[in-house]
Formats: sequence, structure tokens, C-alpha cells
Amino acid sequence: MRKWPRGGGPGWYPSTVCSNEQSALRRLVEAIDQLEADRAGADSADLEARIAAVWSMVSDIDPELARLASGYCRPAG
Repeated sequence: MRKWPRGGGPGWYPSTVCSNEQSALRRLVEAIDQLEADRAGADSADLEARIAAVWSMVSDIDPELARLASGYCRPAG
């Protein structure tokens, strides 16, 4: 049987999120909730900018998660 570090599985990564990030997480949740509330009336440029801002917040909270997620889809250049 293969053992994974700290109970993780094949997709496990060493998250840097810790309990002192509570205010950052609260701001992230508020930004996502506000984005959802405003999305019907927002134009695509506004949505794109706000989604980028949310990802920036995610990157600040957990740089490793942001690094992993960036490998899924790269914009065409």
C-alpha cells in the first residue's frame, strides 16, 4: 500500500494556507459573492477584470494552488 504525505492522495500538494489567513479568506469569499451578485449586469471586460482579481487573491493566499491551476489553461497568445 502506498502512503501519501499527511493523508494526501495522488493530487495532494503542500498548501501554504494557514489559520492566520482568515481575513484574506473572508475577503475572497466576499469578492466571489459580489461577483456572482453582479454578473448579470456586468459586461465581459468587467467580469474578466474581476475574475482576474479573484485569482490574484487566491494566488496571494495559496501560491502553490495558483501555480498548479495556471497549468490547466493558458490564454492563446
